[in-house]
Amino acid sequence: MQVLISPMDFKDYLPAFLSDAKEQMNIIRTSLDALKKNGSDAEALAALHRGFHTLGGTSGTMKLNALCDLARAQEAETNTFLQSGTPVTEVACAAFAEAMKKVEVELRKLGAKQ
Repeated sequence: MQVLISPMDFKDYLPAFLSDAKEQMNIIRTSLDALKKNGSDAEALAALHRGFHTLGGTSGTMKLNALCDLARAQEAETNTFLQSGTPVTEVACAAFAEAMKKVEVELRKLGAKQ
C-alpha cells in the first residue's frame, strides 16, 4: 500500500522532516568521523547505516525522490561493509562525505521552501 502525501500535508510535515533529517545528519557526521579514525569501528558503521536508512525512508515517505535515492545508495554502500566485515576505507569515507554534502545541499533547498 502506497501512502501519498498531499501538497498541504507536505507543508505540514516538512518542519518535522527537516528536524529529523538534521538529527540523522548529526548521527551520520559523528559516525563518519569515527570511521575516519578507525575503519573497523563496527558501532560507527552500524550507526552510519541506520542514519542513511532512516533518512532514505523518511525522504521516500515525503516523496523526495532525489534525496531518497541518494540516502539509499549510501545505505547500500554501508551494507557492503557490514556484510563483508571489511574495514571502511579512506576512499569510502571520502565518498560518504561527498554524499553527505549533497544531502545537505538538498536539505538546505527544502529548508528555504518553509
